[in-house]
Amino acid sequence: MNHILKLCFLITSCTIVFAQSGTINGFITDRDDGSPLVGVSVSIEGTQLGAITNSSGHFFLRYVPLGKISIKATLIGYEPTAATAFIKDEGSVEVVLTMLQTSIKTGEIIVSANKTIQNVQDVPISVSTVNQQELVQRNVTRLDEALRYVSGINVVRDQISVRGTSGFAFGVGSRTMVLLDGFPVLSGDNGDVKFEVMPVADVERIEVIKGAGSALYGTGALGGVVSMFTETPKEGTHVNARVYGGVYTDVRYNEWKYRSTIPAQWGADLRATQTIDKFSINLSGGIRSDESYRQYDRSLRGFG
Repeated sequence: MNHILKLCFLITSCTIVFAQSGTINGFITDRDDGSPLVGVSVSIEGTQLGAITNSSGHFFLRYVPLGKISIKATLIGYEPTAATAFIKDEGSVEVVLTMLQTSIKTGEIIVSANKTIQNVQDVPISVSTVNQQELVQRNVTRLDEALRYVSGINVVRDQISVRGTSGFAFGVGSRTMVLLDGFPVLSGDNGDVKFEVMPVADVERIEVIKGAGSALYGTGALGGVVSMFTETPKEGTHVNARVYGGVYTDVRYNEWKYRSTIPAQWGADLRATQTIDKFSINLSGGIRSDESYRQYDRSLRGFG
C-alpha cells in the first residue's frame, strides 16, 4: 500500500512540473541578407534544454520553465547572440534572432607547394612572421628595421642576407625575393630593395621563408623570400595617422662635428580607407626626413 501511495505521489509531482512550463518557437536568420541559418545551437542558460535549427532556420523548445529566461545561440562563423524572453502560464512564445558573420581567428597557417603530403613538423622550410602589433610596439618606420628582429637575417643597406646567402650584387640583383601582396617590389634598374618607399602603415604582417624558394619564385629567390601583406580595409571609413621624431646623439670628438645644431630625424604616415559594398579604396602616403650624423648625407623622401 505504501508503494502505491509513493508511485501516485511521483506521478502527481511530475504532472505538476510539466504543467508549469511553456514552449518556445524560434526563428534565426542572417543579419545581413535575412537568410535562414541552419545548424545553429540554441540553449537556455541555467538548464539542459537545447535545440538545433532545421533547414528553414526554425527551432522548438518544450518544457521551458516559467519566468524570465535567457536564450543563447551559437554557430561557427557567426558572433554568438542572446535574447531574453518571459514565459508565463502554459503558452508558446515566438522568438526571432539574427546573427552577424565574423571571421574565425586561428593560429598561423603556412601553405607551400610540395609533391607529397607532410606534417608541419616534417616540412624542411623554416618560416618566421612579424605581425602588425610587433611593428607598432617596436615603432618600426622602415621595413628593413623590422627584418632585423628576425633570426637568421642580416640587412646591410639595401642588401638582405638570409642565413649567409650572398644578398645583393650589382648587375645580378638580389638573391632574396621581396614581395608585396604577391608582386615583386625590387627596383627595375639594380634589382635592389627600396625600403624607404615601402608603406609601413599598410603592412599587416611580414612572412620570411628561410631557404631556397626558386622552385616557386624563380632564380631571384635562391636565398629566401620576404613577403609583405597589406591590411584589408575594414567596413566604413577609417583614417590612421602616425608622426615620429628624434635626434642623434652628440658625436664623440669635436672634429666630427659639421654643424652647430643637433641633426634630427622625423617622419609621418597617413592611411585612409573607404569600403563601398564589395569594393574598397586605400590611400596611403608618408614623408621621411633624415639629417644624418654625417655631412652631405641628408635625405628627404616622400611616397604615396
